[in-house]
Amino acid sequence: MTKPFKIWIEDGATLNKVLAKMEKEGITWVTGAKPLDNDIYPIPIGLFVPTTNSLTYTSDAEYYSDKKLYSEITPEKYLKENKTMTKADLKDWMIVTDNEGKKYIVDRVHEVLLEYGAVDKVNRVLVLDNITDDLHSIDDDFYITRVFEPSEMQLSHIFDGDACLSSMDLIWIRPTPPAVEMTVAEIEEKLGIKNLKIVKENEDGSHD
Repeated sequence: MTKPFKIWIEDGATLNKVLAKMEKEGITWVTGAKPLDNDIYPIPIGLFVPTTNSLTYTSDAEYYSDKKLYSEITPEKYLKENKTMTKADLKDWMIVTDNEGKKYIVDRVHEVLLEYGAVDKVNRVLVLDNITDDLHSIDDDFYITRVFEPSEMQLSHIFDGDACLSSMDLIWIRPTPPAVEMTVAEIEEKLGIKNLKIVKENEDGSHD
């Protein structure tokens, strides 16, 4: 599970830019509506993006509570974030998280990612040669979801758990692919079949 983040915004123009970028990244409101579907919001406003990518907001002191749960980034930082992050962009001592929420330290000297557990214990070593330029493993389902650039002092607390990530500079978040909407006729055409019947899959993988 990746780290949630929050943004405090104090003017309508910036809010529209942030919401437009979130919409492109596949983030939706908890209702399922797109970020720009509503044009009336309180200003100033605090936006929360949890791990589910279901956007919520507040206009009061709730924004400043539970700081450990959310990484705070500025609107300027969010809007300037690279739309792409490649393996070449990973620098020594950056911290990355994977699709399971595990943390790794980037070691460019040895060209590896080091997953740390308890103090002085390395749980896993990933060779960068086995990771593609778009930060996916060529061996398994591993992929990088977020990249942090910590200070030297923050690195000293890397073993403190997820709370330490909330104070680090979040420089990249993997965008969520937008949902693809298709009719049955379009699916049939794409698959080259006719009389497609869609059935509900049960939890055990079977269907009725």
